[in-house]
Amino acid sequence: MRFSPEVALLEEATVVVEVGASLRLFGGLLALCREAKAVLATLGFTARVSAAPTGQGALLLAKYGNRRVLKLASLEQRLSVLPMMAVPEVRPFGEWFSGLGCETIADVRRLPRAGLQRRCGEHLLDSLDRAFGTAPELFDWLELPPTFSARVEMPDRLEHADGAVFGAHRLIVQLCGWLCAKQLAVTAIKLLLEHERGRNAIEPTTIDIALGAPTWRCTSHDAVRSRLLSRHNPFPQRSPAVCRHLMFLLGVVSLLMGLGAAQSALATTTLTFDEFQTGTGVTNQYENLGVLVSGATALAAAALAATSRPWPANTPPNIAYSPLGLMTFTLNPTVTGNVQSVSAYLSEGAGVNVGIYAYDASGTLVGQAIAPANAVNTLVSVTSTGNPIATVQIHDGRGAFFEVDTVTFTTAADVIPVANAGPNREGEVGERVTLNGTKSYDPDTPPQPMTYLWTQVSGPATVTLTGASMATPSFKPTVVGVYVFSLVVSDGVSSSKPATVKVYFEPANSCAHCNPMTK
Repeated sequence: MRFSPEVALLEEATVVVEVGASLRLFGGLLALCREAKAVLATLGFTARVSAAPTGQGALLLAKYGNRRVLKLASLEQRLSVLPMMAVPEVRPFGEWFSGLGCETIADVRRLPRAGLQRRCGEHLLDSLDRAFGTAPELFDWLELPPTFSARVEMPDRLEHADGAVFGAHRLIVQLCGWLCAKQLAVTAIKLLLEHERGRNAIEPTTIDIALGAPTWRCTSHDAVRSRLLSRHNPFPQRSPAVCRHLMFLLGVVSLLMGLGAAQSALATTTLTFDEFQTGTGVTNQYENLGVLVSGATALAAAALAATSRPWPANTPPNIAYSPLGLMTFTLNPTVTGNVQSVSAYLSEGAGVNVGIYAYDASGTLVGQAIAPANAVNTLVSVTSTGNPIATVQIHDGRGAFFEVDTVTFTTAADVIPVANAGPNREGEVGERVTLNGTKSYDPDTPPQPMTYLWTQVSGPATVTLTGASMATPSFKPTVVGVYVFSLVVSDGVSSSKPATVKVYFEPANSCAHCNPMTK
């Protein structure tokens, strides 16, 4: 997933990746193949990496070495000389083809197509056509789970922290692939070391690793190594009796993502109160931004310079003054979006602690932060620990006056929903088939209601989709062939990438699933 979000699993332990859009990013095909092999080696795999204009062609080339082909003409030359048994669909008929004098794929392709279809069925021809690029390829791209967790068992017991670094690195490579595919970043990692179970078992050792900045690259491996080898060693010196049990480690390392609903971008709404004349009460002037205010009066900071409260403005000229000791901000999520955090510059001179208190739509407190006593233009921030923020109150609980400036509401930008059109299907003409898009999802927190749009991409005839705007539409074909449909879902803000599904129809009461040798 580090190299492309379009990854599919094929037969014979094969992974196909669409990398056409990633070549420039990784410095060309050769550099990308080298990095892919390095990643696989880190995960403990030995692989042949080949590249071709078609996925099926790359699969066949990989069986006979690391080969790279960029043009269809060159691909045809390379594939034609390969042994015919490289094609899985040829093997059931190997003796028959050998009796005809066939040895290579080119020999098989020279035979009459009509005869091959009658003898071997359409799957053989379909496989060859896809390999040579004369028929479209449709893959069931992998859909990643919304959260990440992974574990690896070490090959032997661990007695020192150095041994755990190897397993941790393998897990981080997997995490980085998940983050790249989801377009997310991680800010903290939790590493769990599980010890030997038994009569004297001890609790797993948890290592929390906080990163200096959100990242999706494998540089976090250095942070893990430093943390494991730091003075907070997960393999401390113990008494001999305890140490004997500690040394019998299963070596299982689990990595859980410490990610709090990170999104690909952030949107902010900021109130500075500078557009008002001094003495203006702030109420619904910010309604177009999705914010209603109560308990606030705009004042010129310069007018306070000669008073006992010379509070500066963070963004001159105005501040928002609270004469009643309570300032409330009510958010409209249809305008602001799902607000995850709020910050403001606070000042007060009564020796009390003014704080910011955030509540969700149900009135539940989801975050709070308190400024120090006698704060002057002090930045205070609150991030929700649960649902999006719907209401923000600023007060000290005693009704003391205070000043606020530059109130900023940070909204996680909408995450594009993910469409899932379901697996490819087979059926018979005249049979009603129901498509299934119920596994589509919206990664937003909380998920937003989604709409569905199904369209027919191709097929031998146009069909009528009943319920094309529903998750499970249906249709009844009248013509034999392959029908391809596309699904796009929307959360009202953004639309997903299209997901496709292929439905293959045979004549009614046909022997589509019989062994071709018995026809």
